[in-house]
Amino acid sequence: MFPAVKAYQVRCAELARTEECVYTVTGQRRFLPPLKDDANEFGYWPSLEFRKRVLVNTPILGSSANLLIRAVTKFMPKLPAGVQIVNLVHDEVDAVVTAATAEPAKQIITAAFEESFAELFGHQLKVKLETKIRKTWGVPPG
Repeated sequence: MFPAVKAYQVRCAELARTEECVYTVTGQRRFLPPLKDDANEFGYWPSLEFRKRVLVNTPILGSSANLLIRAVTKFMPKLPAGVQIVNLVHDEVDAVVTAATAEPAKQIITAAFEESFAELFGHQLKVKLETKIRKTWGVPPG
């Protein structure tokens, strides 16, 4: 269904035997463990399967972390007084806001992610953000 994704995975599998490291979009380097034995059926270090997974996932997951860090450094100093960021996980920002600060905080955080995304990935892709303002962190209404 996604031939470019499959081609990327195949290319990473081919490089797994020879590459020494892999990079995120900002140039952060992750060294690959030396390939010693591929007999481990579970695919853990130092197997070839582990190296393939690192080559496929690091540019994606590491670049996502780069995006989150960049966005956080942009929006934190701009948030209205009283807004408390209580959770940053992967691609999620959770904040405690008041009725008066909810919408401005949402706009500031959204703009920071859009700007950071454009800086890292250009305008070749459109970032898709989902935002919600709720009265509670409990289960959303029905």
